[in-house]
Amino acid sequence: MTALSLCLSQTVEVRIPGERAQQQPMPPPMQMSGGGSSMGAGAIIMGVLGAVLLGAIFSGAFGSQGGKAQTNKDSKGRSIALFVPFEFIVVHTGILQGVEVLETSSFEDITFSLIRWEDSIEALERALGKSAIFIQPNYIYQTFGEAGPPQGMVNISRPKGAVCLLDTGVDRGVLGDRILSVRDHIGGAYVPEDHGTASAFLIAREGAFVYAHRVCSEGRCTSMAFAKGLIGCVKDGVRVLNTPFGMYGEDRLLEIIISRLIAGGYRVVAPVGNKEGKVAFPASLRGVLKVAGEPCFPRGLCEDAIREPYRVRAPGVGGREAVFVGTSFSSAIHAGKIAVLP
Repeated sequence: MTALSLCLSQTVEVRIPGERAQQQPMPPPMQMSGGGSSMGAGAIIMGVLGAVLLGAIFSGAFGSQGGKAQTNKDSKGRSIALFVPFEFIVVHTGILQGVEVLETSSFEDITFSLIRWEDSIEALERALGKSAIFIQPNYIYQTFGEAGPPQGMVNISRPKGAVCLLDTGVDRGVLGDRILSVRDHIGGAYVPEDHGTASAFLIAREGAFVYAHRVCSEGRCTSMAFAKGLIGCVKDGVRVLNTPFGMYGEDRLLEIIISRLIAGGYRVVAPVGNKEGKVAFPASLRGVLKVAGEPCFPRGLCEDAIREPYRVRAPGVGGREAVFVGTSFSSAIHAGKIAVLP
């Protein structure tokens, strides 16, 4: 039985298509080297707490809600994992047949594809057969920071070192040669946003260059884009990775990739989140450098985490300075600091 942690306060066993194929073990991690998604225009709906309801979603009983997810809490106020409706990531062997494959990528010995499926669970199991190692939803992550009103212009000195930043689009015109490269893992028009621009600035202010990978848009990121962004960081040859976002659940594919990166000597920096209770994924993973706010924020999590300022002044799109608030920016500051260490 495939386990998906869809709640903040508990783990719920949910029967996911392809469970029979899960008996195939994942290949062992390989030695890492130093070098080297669509987010869907459709809507995002809530994750659900039981196999029956999840099956109803798969079979099309619920339509899209348009735009962003309306909520990420259940009826009891508990946080749950969001995912893109009818989109699933399949880790597999060989070539997938009988399903609509949106895109395919690979990391070391792992091949994974993003598929769209609107039929029943049983039909998906039959279509995939033994080729599927495991299947998971295309989860939605959220950024942990927002901007206040603009206040002026800012400047920084020329940086050194490098951080691979996975975030929203960045305004390269604001940061200039501090951005060594820009890659897009979402598709469509590249749109600079305040969150990514501020994160890149905070990294550069600590003395590091930035390799910018767009995996988020309007505060939302997907598992597929996240995975492709990490692979892009490896290709860039950057050893410090900043993922200033998270979600309250478990993402098996990303856990495998991040764990292998850490085992290979990469340093992954992520925020704990902005609310008390539970550390967000991927900061919750062993070996990830989890960063909270300074002064201590949020209570209950900051006491056991690295702490950096979470209320900061930085430029957004167009270079106008604003006050940004959230542990996303704490993680960006810390990534910049460790990138320039000897």
